[in-house]
Amino acid sequence: MRPVVFDFLTMVVYLLKKIVTIMTQYFITLLEISFPRMENANWR
Repeated sequence: MRPVVFDFLTMVVYLLKKIVTIMTQYFITLLEISFPRMENANWR
């Protein structure tokens, strides 16, 4: 029983790390795309 739970927890932690990494990259990409547009809008 215990090894199965441990494997499950390990898998959950691995998936969470992967999701966080993907979300972080996505968020950074969105910021890089949106910031130049905001600066252009402010300059005009």
